[in-house]
Amino acid sequence: MTREERKQSIEYVKHLSLEEKEKFLVELYLEYEMRVQSIAIIFDYDINDVVQYFKDLDIRKCSGKCRQVKSFKDFYPRTAILGVESICKDCRNDKGKEQYKENPDKQKAIIQKSYQKHKEEHIQ
Repeated sequence: MTREERKQSIEYVKHLSLEEKEKFLVELYLEYEMRVQSIAIIFDYDINDVVQYFKDLDIRKCSGKCRQVKSFKDFYPRTAILGVESICKDCRNDKGKEQYKENPDKQKAIIQKSYQKHKEEHIQ
């Protein structure tokens, strides 16, 4: 979204009812793939309120290959704004399988290094 489009959106939002705002907010997020930070600016909302709104709706769009709208439980946890990764578990797993097929020796080394780093956790 360009700056001009963002300015137009801000003006547009000022004249909407609460119900229309909620519908437009979801549309921007899901269809236009707008970032949560940009949505907060357009709606003049606190970013934490926008994040909580999407968590309450339990919707998250995958930025991986599938591009589907899924529940938050379909994403691995992460210390990001929404608290989950942007790529769903299925896409993340498919990507890992592809990387392993492309370069198995490198992936085995990464796995071994991770195992050594967390060895005590694996033993218990």
